Amino acid sequence: MSTTVKKITFSSLLTLAFFALFLALPSASHAMSNGGLKLKKEVVTSASATKPVVIKDLSCVQGAVLAREKAITASWTTFTTAMVSALTKRTDGLVAAWKVTDEADRSKDLKAVLTTWKTGSKNAHTTLKTDRKAAWASFRTTMKVDCKLTKLPKEDAEPKDAAGAVTL
Repeated sequence: MSTTVKKITFSSLLTLAFFALFLALPSASHAMSNGGLKLKKEVVTSASATKPVVIKDLSCVQGAVLAREKAITASWTTFTTAMVSALTKRTDGLVAAWKVTDEADRSKDLKAVLTTWKTGSKNAHTTLKTDRKAAWASFRTTMKVDCKLTKLPKEDAEPKDAAGAVTL
């Protein structure tokens, strides 16, 4: 596995771990403030709301979060697989292009390889964004319809580097 893919995989796993920790903190702190007793109703303060949100069915929320996180993990797996495939094609194409002795033909081959790479990379990013948005849309629907909650957490931001885009 290339270093870039390892970095992407590690950063996505680290993000998921922090997100899971963030989700676990409100219920743990609430249980501690009540002497460790489990209550049927939990009150969680939303970061965007000034009033506490009363959650009546925690198992519904847990199921919705689990489904969302599995879908996001699957979308990252698909993205990583697509990017590795595109990078492999780019590597093979560049090596083959540099074997061509005629400068004009080599130039055409290099341009074709880089165009194919750009298209593959762009498609992988588009699919990741679409899948991630779909996971969050499904989560919001489940939370509103099944769990009867209207104050929902904000969607996670798409990862970006210092320049503002995911690049390789």
